[in-house]
Order: sequence, then C-alpha cells, then structure tokens
Amino acid sequence: MNLEIFVLAICLFSVSYAESAVLNLTDANFDDIIQNNKVVMVKFFAPWCGHCQHLAPEYEKAAEMAIKNNKTFILGELDATVQKQTAEKYGVSGYPTLKLFIEGNIIDFDGERTAEALYAFMDKKSSPPTKELESIEQIKEQVKGKGRRCIFIGDDPSVLTDYINIARDVNEFDFYTTSESVGKEAFPELNSFPAVVLLKDCLLYTSPSPRDLSTSRMPSSA
Repeated sequence: MNLEIFVLAICLFSVSYAESAVLNLTDANFDDIIQNNKVVMVKFFAPWCGHCQHLAPEYEKAAEMAIKNNKTFILGELDATVQKQTAEKYGVSGYPTLKLFIEGNIIDFDGERTAEALYAFMDKKSSPPTKELESIEQIKEQVKGKGRRCIFIGDDPSVLTDYINIARDVNEFDFYTTSESVGKEAFPELNSFPAVVLLKDCLLYTSPSPRDLSTSRMPSSA
C-alpha cells in the first residue's frame, strides 16, 4: 500500500473513532452517574430522529466547551429506543428531551438548542444561585445594568432560603442578595423588610416577599 494512502487511512480511522465528549448513558450506569455527579445534563434521543441529529453537533460542542473550561458538570446522552427502562422512568415521550439533574432535582431544559445556550444554562445552574452585593456601589452597578435582575434585601435566614430556592429554579433572572442595612441606604423608598427589588434594564419594581416571585410578571414596557 502506498505510504501516503496508509497514513491517510490511519488518520480517518482515528477521527471516526475519536472519543466523544458526551458521556454514553445506559440503564446499567444511569443511576450511578447521576448520584456521583452534582450536575448532569441528559439528552434522551432516538437515532432516527431528525431533530436529534440536528442537535448532536451542538450538544457535542457544549460538552467539549465544558471540558476545555474545566467545568464539573457533565453532558450525557441516552438512546431511549434501547435504554427503555430509564426513558420510561422519566416519562420521556418525545425526542430529543433534555433534562438537567442537579442535586436530586430535575429541571427540563426548554431553551435554545445551541452549544452556547446549553453551556451557559449549565454553567449558571452549577454555580451558586445568588451573588452577594456588599456595598451601595455594587447595587448601583446593578441598577444601571441591563437585563433582568433580582435583589433580595434582608437578614431573615428563613426567607433568604426561600429566595435561594426560587433562584435555583428561575432562569430568566440573575439573583443577588444584600443586607438590610445596605438595602435601606440604596433604596430609601422601601419601608419594610425583607423585600425584593426586581430590575428590568433600568426600571424598578418591588415585591414584599420572595414568595411572590413565583407569580410575579415583569412588565414588558415602562
């Protein structure tokens, strides 16, 4: 065989059998993988599904981004037409179905099916759900910022726990916390605490309690 052809054949063979960044999940290993990893995205797919085939390179790219950036979250996939026990257990009926398993909770992913969107979603979910604002200057930066943000003001640990739990489940906002003393100075118009301040671009909305956030609707315009 011509040496150049032989080398080319070896290269093509190596590429075709390159190890995927996406973890192959089965009925046998599924529970162990979920239990031993804090954050796992699972793609339930069918080989014949056109949408699954379209998603595959984006999903692979997201997994490669996670490895490249030394993230601890994992992207896995399960062939629901073969691994039927697990697919039935989680009520999978359409393909592809994307579910995020995080510390005993399951979140359905219904965002954009691009590598960047998948990576950003998992990066946020694997990070602390809230960030602390320790000064008025930090709060002012958020007030002047863009996008949807939410600031909890208060010192009651039980109410703060409610807020953190909501922050884990809601994707549309970035969540922050600050102490009552800093919050009073930053928002003198507030007269009761704990309180929640919702920011949309530069618009301000207030809510008396984190518990109201589950039914709050942000106005679409001023």
